[in-house]
Amino acid sequence: MSYAIMRLEKRNSKNIVGMFRHNERKTENHSNVDINKELSYLNYQLIDCESYSKKINREIEERYKVNKSIRKDAVLCVEVLFTSDKEFFDKLTPEEERKYFEKSVEFLKEQFGEKNVVFATVHKDETTPHLHAGFIPMTDDGRLNYKSFVNGREGLIKLQNEYFKKMVEIFPELERGKNAEETRAKHIANQEYKIQQKEKSIELQLEQINKNAMELEEKKKKLEAEKERLKLEDEKLYELDNVLKHIEEKKKLFKNETIVSMDKEIYKSLVKYAREGEEYLKKLLKLEENVEKLEKENLNYLVENKSLSDRNMVLESKKISLELELQEYRLLSKNLGELLQDIGYDKVLEECQLYSKWKNGNRLEKKELENKILEKDEKELNKAEKMILKGLEEKNNWEKVVARQTRGRDRGGMER
Repeated sequence: MSYAIMRLEKRNSKNIVGMFRHNERKTENHSNVDINKELSYLNYQLIDCESYSKKINREIEERYKVNKSIRKDAVLCVEVLFTSDKEFFDKLTPEEERKYFEKSVEFLKEQFGEKNVVFATVHKDETTPHLHAGFIPMTDDGRLNYKSFVNGREGLIKLQNEYFKKMVEIFPELERGKNAEETRAKHIANQEYKIQQKEKSIELQLEQINKNAMELEEKKKKLEAEKERLKLEDEKLYELDNVLKHIEEKKKLFKNETIVSMDKEIYKSLVKYAREGEEYLKKLLKLEENVEKLEKENLNYLVENKSLSDRNMVLESKKISLELELQEYRLLSKNLGELLQDIGYDKVLEECQLYSKWKNGNRLEKKELENKILEKDEKELNKAEKMILKGLEEKNNWEKVVARQTRGRDRGGMER
């Protein structure tokens, strides 16, 4: 079951440069571990753009008509991710895959205007092929207004329905998943989506490793049986007692010679054993070598299996961390209105800065701030400080869970 996937993320002036450096692979130090630099040459452009910020700023300067300055946090660009699952793309030819992404860009132009679509880059150097495209939310009358294009959840659902209708005409095997209104679920961020895709890929690899291990075990059994058969054949060569019963020796009187007489069939058997004995020995040695090789391969699969399990644990830890961070931001957003009413804008700003300092600070800064808060009486704490303590408690609980899982995994490895 494969879906036509589309994700939207709003971008302001602060993160456009970083988005460009990531999409165009302009940096050597990528935070995304899925990127295989050796495959980056396979990436290609559907809409060339030498600089996102320059092109976006140029379009805004030429077309923006509102008689007031643009806010610093205004949405200047919307990045759109188009993809499906790896199994879907594995079945496509290179031409069909390119057509999938070209139709996605075509959809973007139809929905948001050709002038507004500023870049489109296909990535082939990660686990699953995908397209990063971007448009400026500029209306025909010269306003920057994201809601004019995507108005809330209903607008997003409608947009995704239209995208599915377009893609299923060319790729009928695609299906439309239940939307957020039906499932009461929200779309996850790109980073969490990639973690889920990576987990799925690891599960498939683990399944293949287990399958290979079973096949190796079957081969080993067959080789052991063949080895036993050859051993029995080999033993026949040395059953001389049975042969000697049918052999007669006669010595000549005046010559140092002995005449040996035996049954014709026994003679033929001895000749056959003499000729084939060396070949049997070679086969036996080769089989022993193959068994040893298979045992080494099986050991390598077990080591690779453990390595993949370790990576899966790391991904699970990242996922838990993302979920905790999402909960924190939801709680912060929920309480923001109440804070404004209770203590005023300046106080809210001060508390937000305090929370941001803790959230984004280095380990030493976080520890220093946490110690100061822990020294205070509970009644003296403001809401930001309470949230920091709650986040610290959840972090400690999470670390305990990961530690337990790691110990369990290590015990399982020792047992194997």
